[in-house]
Amino acid sequence: MAWLEVVRTGPLATVQDRGRRGYGALGVGRSGAVDMISHDSANRLVGNTFRAATIEVTTGGFAMRAVGSMTVAVTGARVPLVVDGRPAPDYASIHLHAVASTSHRYSAADPPTHSPGSGRRRSPPAIYSSSGQRKGRGPPKS
Repeated sequence: MAWLEVVRTGPLATVQDRGRRGYGALGVGRSGAVDMISHDSANRLVGNTFRAATIEVTTGGFAMRAVGSMTVAVTGARVPLVVDGRPAPDYASIHLHAVASTSHRYSAADPPTHSPGSGRRRSPPAIYSSSGQRKGRGPPKS
């Protein structure tokens, strides 16, 4: 079985899906990916359903490693993408083998990028969604 190992999150990277609707009366926000078009495009490129979760990288500096062979894609803001030390295209299916590593470089003030992996996620959904909602703005204060 293949999986993605997050090596570095950068200032802010979260797992997001299409969010949840219909729970506002209970005080539960919609959440979900900020850029739904990029989220759906990324899932389409790797063969997932539109409901599958992606990793939403807000300000860059993200790095992951594929353990096993899989297909990934990066969509959203145009940021330099590196796979095993070589530049790679965005908005394309990228096949990773064995222990390949990818990273997004910083891109100031750009919208988020989305990185799904092919296959199933292992994080359990809460109220029918894998999305989280942060209180406040920006990264956590130390």
